[in-house]
Amino acid sequence: MTAFEARQRIKFLNQGPWIRRGRRAWREIGGPPAGSSIEVAMRQRQLRRLLRSHWDDEIYLEEGIVRDSFDEALTLYQLYELAVETGYIQLEDVRDRIYRELGALLWSDGARRYLRDYSYAAIVYLAQRVELDLGFKRIPELPPVRKSTQGRFASFLSQHALWYKDRELDGWIDFLDDYQVLNVSEETDKEVLWTFLTTSRRLSKEARLWRFVAGADRLLMQLAGLAESLAVEEKPSYGMFYAYWMAKLYGYDLKRKGFVRDPAQVDWPKAMLASQRIIDQLNEADRLRGELPEGIKPQDAMSQFARRDEVVRAFWDITRKQFESDPIQFA
Repeated sequence: MTAFEARQRIKFLNQGPWIRRGRRAWREIGGPPAGSSIEVAMRQRQLRRLLRSHWDDEIYLEEGIVRDSFDEALTLYQLYELAVETGYIQLEDVRDRIYRELGALLWSDGARRYLRDYSYAAIVYLAQRVELDLGFKRIPELPPVRKSTQGRFASFLSQHALWYKDRELDGWIDFLDDYQVLNVSEETDKEVLWTFLTTSRRLSKEARLWRFVAGADRLLMQLAGLAESLAVEEKPSYGMFYAYWMAKLYGYDLKRKGFVRDPAQVDWPKAMLASQRIIDQLNEADRLRGELPEGIKPQDAMSQFARRDEVVRAFWDITRKQFESDPIQFA
């Protein structure tokens, strides 16, 4: 790779939609702040509160906006780690930049704990590569750099950038992340969708619920396509990039020793495959013609969904085993 090619690849990484969306986090979380030790300690407390795990305490709208921006800021460094692992860029070309930027973004206790709470293992790997101490006492073994896989990463990078333009997919990801948009009585969006899938009751805002179903199908389609393009040894690294969303999709919680199935959470693909409402809707669409692509029957649509689900479940199993073999722990 020439110096010009290296610069172009780094530039492309730094022009994705995650850059624009992550700017607010840099303003409000990046640091450390100038000032006395008392002011720094106060800022540490504020960020621990802001970046708390959302399953322990409700997150409010303004907090959620900043946290979303932080996720996008972290996306760049997840991509850097994958880019290094695949040979898309050389670590030496970005080492100083990553050390400086990650040190500034992750200066606070709250930001560092967020990595553990939200399964940002790739960033822990990247920090270790540039010898940045983030305060973990258990450092996972670094994934090897694999030769001749940069083309696959380039394709993945372009595809991921398109996710930001997909309204159904974006809406489904927000749903998995516990955002509430339906505002239906005292029920959460997940409770409403569960009722929608498991009963024939008429509900308000059904069009929005069908968009959730479409978004789930879109997510499975994207993840299955990615999984099928990867060699077995590549899957854990790419799976970690989407681990949080696959955990939410299948109803898992991240514990100290890895992901654990939470029986109180819904396995959404399983629920959709069992939903008589979806089957009836597909049959009605077939009867009316025009709802399904030409030549696709309802049973074909469900079997395609099931096949993609099978591929993604296997992808998720490989990813979970990677977390279990090398859990991240704080000092």
